[in-house]
Amino acid sequence: MAERYGTIQVKSMRGKPVLIGMGKTGRGQSYIKRTVAIEAKNMRSKDFKGAMATAVAKLYNSEA
Repeated sequence: MAERYGTIQVKSMRGKPVLIGMGKTGRGQSYIKRTVAIEAKNMRSKDFKGAMATAVAKLYNSEA
């Protein structure tokens, strides 16, 4: 079964883009559930969209 995330964010951490899957507790508090590094150099590179699609697939993969 696939993981469930409340929100997915892309942020730059230490100069590299990272995909962050946010979850919510029963009381509504947000927390970082899982992070996946995006293999692109930065958000302006040509292969960013493809690398982001691969990272999303990794994020939703239940066996990771």
